[in-house]
Amino acid sequence: MYSCRNQVVCNDCFWVRFFLCDIVFFKQIPKITPHYIYFNSYHMFKKLKEKFFKKNEKSEAEKDTEYLWKDKLTTLLWKQSLPAVIGQLVMALYNVVDTLFVKETNGLDGISALSVVFPSYLIISSFALAIGMGASSILSRCLGAKEFEKLNKVFGVSQFTIFVSTIIIVVCGLLFKDQLLTLFWTPVEIRDITETYYSIVVFGQIFGSFAFANTTIIRSVGDTKIVMIINILSAIINIILDWLLMIHLNRGIEGAAWGTVISWIFSCFVIVVYFFRQRIISISFRYFKFHWEYVKEIFLLGMPTFFRQVIGSVVIIIVNNLLNIHGGKDAIGLLGIAQKVLNFFIMPLFGVIQGTAPILWYNYGAKLHHRVKGTFVLATKVLTLYGVIISLIYFIDHSFLLSFFTETEEELLQAGYPTFLCMSTFCIIGVQMLVARYYQSLGDYKKAFILSLMRNLIVFLPILFLLSHYFQLNGIRRSFPMSDILSLIITFLIFRKDWKKLTKLAKETEKKSDF
Repeated sequence: MYSCRNQVVCNDCFWVRFFLCDIVFFKQIPKITPHYIYFNSYHMFKKLKEKFFKKNEKSEAEKDTEYLWKDKLTTLLWKQSLPAVIGQLVMALYNVVDTLFVKETNGLDGISALSVVFPSYLIISSFALAIGMGASSILSRCLGAKEFEKLNKVFGVSQFTIFVSTIIIVVCGLLFKDQLLTLFWTPVEIRDITETYYSIVVFGQIFGSFAFANTTIIRSVGDTKIVMIINILSAIINIILDWLLMIHLNRGIEGAAWGTVISWIFSCFVIVVYFFRQRIISISFRYFKFHWEYVKEIFLLGMPTFFRQVIGSVVIIIVNNLLNIHGGKDAIGLLGIAQKVLNFFIMPLFGVIQGTAPILWYNYGAKLHHRVKGTFVLATKVLTLYGVIISLIYFIDHSFLLSFFTETEEELLQAGYPTFLCMSTFCIIGVQMLVARYYQSLGDYKKAFILSLMRNLIVFLPILFLLSHYFQLNGIRRSFPMSDILSLIITFLIFRKDWKKLTKLAKETEKKSDF
């Protein structure tokens, strides 16, 4: 068989030039056969197709994500955020119902046990969330820049890293269970039920971490509806199992733990099915391996999420210890009620931010800065308006909501004050979280890292120790709103310069888009 031996010269040539190429470069006259003509003609048309038509062809990934830069921002934010908000509200409702079941079977001691175990839950899940958040930022920017090969590699590396890190952390968490519960300053009165709940939930994190990380990744490619479906079905299964195990089979807090773990297993199953049916990411085992360059980038971008979770866990441990010193285990339970109420209302904030993130990431990757700015402004308005409305509703009548968590009038009155303080700065919480997510969308992990440390470490802990020293229990409670206000001021000072830079870039890209 004769063919062109000089691909550099003949990449875009006709088959006649293949013939001449053989004469000029190899000093031989090729034998003209039908096979020779067919072979060179085939490569000729293949090269022509690649040259003239490949750029205009759209891959399935491009078709499935082009709405992220085409749709109107208000429509897009609504489309992306609504499923996330619904999913988060359902999860928040599940947390409330779960707490009510625990309160019914184990009383205030059960809520205190949940509060003690919560930091360990955050620490373990923080690794998975960090990997998911770091990978999500890269994946969305790859979609915007149409770097599909890198997208597939990053996804594979993220799955490999999630699996390895989760196994190591869960094994360590179970091996050092007693030491960790002692470190969490678990009150002696609730040690047994706390240990039971801890062991089951930590084991279940093998499945929970996979679900947490990958729901974040699914959102990054713009598919928030499937995440909403996963959250809703998982919450329904969890509530049914809570009733069956805790009330009907009288398993108490152990039933709550197993209900949570089984719902995580179900979420994992749905996620795996989704990944094998979607068309954006190519699923191949050749991508599932360790790649230091991508692992480093994932962890640098996910580091703010990781430290925010870990430091939040450490702060909860310290707060629980101070509450135990100044008010006993009941004080832990009462602040736990306040945090449950706050978490219920804060979930829609997370939903809006989760819906905003892929829009920011994708359009920044596509260098559409005017859409990045427009998305940020619109999301800020939505978050602030929601915060103001919820604050007004709570201040008008808070006793109705708190009555679900309390049994006596005395408990209702005691829970009212810490909950009031936690909700007093609710309207400004969302903006700081959005700014941190904005820096992650830019890949600016340093500023995202600083903002993640801002509220809980740099600002909150000094205020907490100072006020608890002088005002004891009330000082601990007042440290929450004060740290929120100070954190917002510092966030504004950090963001002001970058906002001016974004405004300048937005004007330039808006002019180009007009042409």
